[in-house]
Amino acid sequence: MGTERKMVLIPLCRKGDRAGIEKHLRAGADIQETDVEGNTPLHVAVEAPRNETATLQCLIEHGACIDEPNDLGATPLHYVVLRKTNQRGVAKLLLEHGAEVDARTLTGKTPLHFACEYHAHEVVEVLCLYKADTNLLDSTGSAPVHKLLDGREGRDTVKNQILDSLLRIGSEVQFANMSGFQPLHLASRWGHTRCVRCLLEHGANPTSPTHAGQLALHLACQSRNPQVVQLILEWCPFQGDEADSEGNTALHHCAMSGSLDCASLLLKSGADTTIKNSQKKTALELARQRGSTDLNGTFCPELAGAIEDGKRSRCIQS
Repeated sequence: MGTERKMVLIPLCRKGDRAGIEKHLRAGADIQETDVEGNTPLHVAVEAPRNETATLQCLIEHGACIDEPNDLGATPLHYVVLRKTNQRGVAKLLLEHGAEVDARTLTGKTPLHFACEYHAHEVVEVLCLYKADTNLLDSTGSAPVHKLLDGREGRDTVKNQILDSLLRIGSEVQFANMSGFQPLHLASRWGHTRCVRCLLEHGANPTSPTHAGQLALHLACQSRNPQVVQLILEWCPFQGDEADSEGNTALHHCAMSGSLDCASLLLKSGADTTIKNSQKKTALELARQRGSTDLNGTFCPELAGAIEDGKRSRCIQS
């Protein structure tokens, strides 16, 4: 929030001084005063943890505009996720008094985008109860589900609970953002194993590529997550040799990321060790180039052995 400009209510809202707020409101204080960022007393009161719902109710009864946007286009409902306590009660109070559930910031984010980005499960549940649109896109082409899954932060169990709430009211599992990432790509990239399983069970297609031609399996190998790799292979076992736009297979991505566990799973599923990418490099050659191994297979003995077996087989046949 910004620096005050000879304001009365905003400093009191920030402190949670309910008595002071009521006193100045009775004296005719401007209920719509703003700070340098365009935040009203209601914006500040919603975020400040000391303010109980009774304080917010007082502001509303004295004419505070529920949907007044600040300079970023955010309404008070967007900022409920910044509270430390009683997010559910505050969100419900604002919505009961007519807050627009799908209000958009200047970058197109709705309160549901914010709630998913901050992993605020209670707020998500309230917004879903009030029929928030789960498929509205922000300026990056991201729906709330993309915001939920794009990042390593947050517990997988909480993310999965939120994901389940979104899917129950119609969140689209196949939609890609402007970067070409579908929800399954993001969950695989960041190792959200429970979410990967949930998305697969709800129809997400593990063979759908990003704009760069990468599959969820490639992204899981990049992030060195054997649990996700194992899950995808169980769900769709015949994509281990699929290549991205640079000719890299999942095994190439293992070599570049240094993931022995993921490489071992791929080899056990029958991954082809002789495939070369657009630079004419096999996975082992990439690993050596990266400095993760030598000719004896220090990085991945299974991979080195498989390649040597392939070489011997070709020599015998020739």
